[in-house]
Formats: sequence, C-alpha cells, structure tokens
Amino acid sequence: MKPVQFLLLIGTAAGLLLYLAYFRSKLSDRLLGLLLMLTAWFSILFPDSTTLLAHLLGVGRGVDLIFYFFGLFTSFALILLYTHARTQSQQLTELVRHLAIRDARVPPAARTPEPLAAEPSDVE
Repeated sequence: MKPVQFLLLIGTAAGLLLYLAYFRSKLSDRLLGLLLMLTAWFSILFPDSTTLLAHLLGVGRGVDLIFYFFGLFTSFALILLYTHARTQSQQLTELVRHLAIRDARVPPAARTPEPLAAEPSDVE
C-alpha cells in the first residue's frame, strides 16, 4: 500500500464517521453514505479499476471519469442546497409575518373611540 492510499483511506473513514455521527439520521441516508464510502475505498485500493470502468464508458482515464461524476454530484448537491435555503427563507418570511400581525400594537391616537352606552329613552 502506498502512503497516499493510507492517507486517503484514513481521511475518507474520518469523513464517514463525521457524516454518520452528526449530519444524517435516516437509515437510507446512512446506507447511501456507507455505499459511497465503500466505492471510494475500492477506488483508492484498486485504482486500475476506475481506469477499466472509464474505458468501458468511453472515457480516457479513470481520474477523468471520477472528475466527471464529481461535477455531476456537486451540481446536484448545489441544487438541493439552493432549494433548501429558498424553502427556509420562505418559511422564515411567513413566520415573521405571522408574529408581526400577532404582536401588532395600535398607537393610542389611532384608536377609535369606544361607542357611548345608549341612554334609555322615555318614549315607548
């Protein structure tokens, strides 16, 4: 094993542990993270396998194939982050509007006077 492979394995293992411990809770997300990490470890331990797969898909080198997939996954992640941020912004706007309406106070000068109680009339 080359020193860079050892460092990459340690780095990806640390990333997986952080991911599993702090960022996701659904079982499907954890399994997907584990699958991606196993794929990364296989690529690190057997770098010629990515070149073979790249040739089968019509790409010249394995590193180019990995780079292309990285670009696709990064674009997908950015779209997800954008939609999540937009949803949170809309929810925050609705919450602030609700709180502003609920806690609104009318200044004393703008209040309408209370209607006077009607006096009983002598005419029946």
